[in-house]
Amino acid sequence: MACTVGVMSWTDSAACRDEATSLFFPRDGEKSGDRRKREANAKIICSTCTVIDRCLAESKGEEGIWGGLTESERSGRTRRNGLDRPIVQHHAFDPSPWIAIDGEGEIQIWQRETETSWHGVEWAVVKRGEIIYLSHNLDDTYAKYGGLIWC
Repeated sequence: MACTVGVMSWTDSAACRDEATSLFFPRDGEKSGDRRKREANAKIICSTCTVIDRCLAESKGEEGIWGGLTESERSGRTRRNGLDRPIVQHHAFDPSPWIAIDGEGEIQIWQRETETSWHGVEWAVVKRGEIIYLSHNLDDTYAKYGGLIWC
């Protein structure tokens, strides 16, 4: 029996989804006072967001407010709140360890840094400790994950 699941992207749940993107990203020639006001308003919206950790995970190398933090606030930070989970080494020779970022029990999503993706990150759906799906696209990874946990 096939399972059909309508899977939403994490961005569909973002508090900023109906806001102007100009609130979250710097403008050319923006004065520092205007920037601080804009960032403060963006952070107010972020503070109500249910997917703030996923947003922060997507922010690597991006300008603007992501996960309630500016680019300078994010520099040097790799995890926050619920994403601060144990590191899992997939292979002994693996130079980039995997980090479990979502899910509990036998099906999880893992993430690691990589040089093979423009994001600099790759994601995997893991079942009982084994990678069953590997992607350079977080939305695709969540679609696969959702299809497994809701069937």
